[in-house]
Amino acid sequence: MILFFDFDGTIIDDKDAVIHAFIKTLDRFGFSITENDMKPVLGDTMENIFDALIPKSVIKKKLVKEAIEYMEWYVTNEGYKRIKPCEGIDVIKTLKGRWKLYLVTNSCRKVVDFLSQKFSIDIPWDGVITSDNGYENKACAFDDIIKRLKLKKDKAF
Repeated sequence: MILFFDFDGTIIDDKDAVIHAFIKTLDRFGFSITENDMKPVLGDTMENIFDALIPKSVIKKKLVKEAIEYMEWYVTNEGYKRIKPCEGIDVIKTLKGRWKLYLVTNSCRKVVDFLSQKFSIDIPWDGVITSDNGYENKACAFDDIIKRLKLKKDKAF
């Protein structure tokens, strides 16, 4: 059997940091948003969030790429100060051996590795899937992992 864990909100408590980082990043590029603007899009990929928050009249592709790069820089240089590990994550280690443990997140690998090291999160994952792996969303990543491991969906949680 396999257990999937999300990084943001499950392993690390980063909601405040994520909202702040998006506001700060978009402000850097000349766009003003509020915390209320963020609520409907939280949990989606960074690309989709930026796409939803940047006005339609703006040519987005290059701007979204630059905004994502800046956001990654910001989180690993300042934003991490607003992040803390979630309580009880050490319990996940006790599941190793009985379950395959996968981390699936919309965050990039650089941010996951940085925060894992910064907060001494040393969970022995069987696999780590980040935004860098090219999946359209987490559901696509789940489906692919289940298929590659030849599991039935009722054996993945």
